[in-house]
Amino acid sequence: MSPSLLIVGLFLLAGCSLPSFLVTPITNPTGLQESVVDKGGRDKIVVVPVEGLLVNARAGGGPIGGPGENKVSLIAEQLDRAAKDKHVKAVVLRVNSPGGTVAGSDALYHLVADFRTRTGKPVVAAVQELGASGGYYVALAADEIYAQPTSLVGSVGVIIQTFDATGTMSLLGLQPRAYTSGDLKSMGSPLEERTADQDAVFEGLVDEMFDEFATKVRQRTLSTDAWDTISSGRIFTGKTAVDLGMIDGIGQLQVAIDRASQLAGVTKPTVVIYKRPFGYEGSVYAAAEPIRPMSNGSPITLPETLQPLPGGAYYLWRP
Repeated sequence: MSPSLLIVGLFLLAGCSLPSFLVTPITNPTGLQESVVDKGGRDKIVVVPVEGLLVNARAGGGPIGGPGENKVSLIAEQLDRAAKDKHVKAVVLRVNSPGGTVAGSDALYHLVADFRTRTGKPVVAAVQELGASGGYYVALAADEIYAQPTSLVGSVGVIIQTFDATGTMSLLGLQPRAYTSGDLKSMGSPLEERTADQDAVFEGLVDEMFDEFATKVRQRTLSTDAWDTISSGRIFTGKTAVDLGMIDGIGQLQVAIDRASQLAGVTKPTVVIYKRPFGYEGSVYAAAEPIRPMSNGSPITLPETLQPLPGGAYYLWRP
């Protein structure tokens, strides 16, 4: 006899009823929850993470390997809460990102810029290990940018990446055919050779998107020599980024928090961060399924920065 059946039998022989259990339902909160990082006075500084691949779509790598939230949606909600809280006096962007899509990075830039305009609350960006391409692009919306001396900053530029598999297809004796409504409809397809017209269109797109990036960087009143160096698309250490005028100073995250406090005119603020309860999806955008590589019909789980990129234009540093 199993131990569980023996226990039940002993309860019945003793004239006792079986024990009962009361299951009490609990409420699963869905809004952002404020977590205190450093206790101070009534005034608050909010730290908003701008981390990982910046894409306006639901990302992989969420709890227990499942999909995570849409970062644009989440940061929008965090900034909105910070705007509505009268005790929040400033925001610090904790940047640790190689960038992302042009549209996703631009959306985040405008969210931060709009927050500053409508609230008057200062924003300071603090680059951690990496503030490259779209990560740096978002930081440009802040009042000031700080980085560690060994942080990597820069990679100002645009990339649209594809490949030509026609040589391999020819070796295999395959001749792909595509029926399109226009000569440029299938441009960028790896199954057809590039043409001069296609190259011209792609270069035009890259140039237009680069102009957006360049305009925001040039607002920092860089010298011509500095801009020539920056516009090459290379990456720099935080120390060199200061010398070039790309960022405002060197320091750890606490330096950025202290500077945000100074700009807001507060002393000894409480530093907080907003966190999402487990399992909540913040908006219709957050509910979109992530794009994942597949193997035999099953998704392959890879680190976010190693996942294959969907087609599109990117402000991204990915060596």
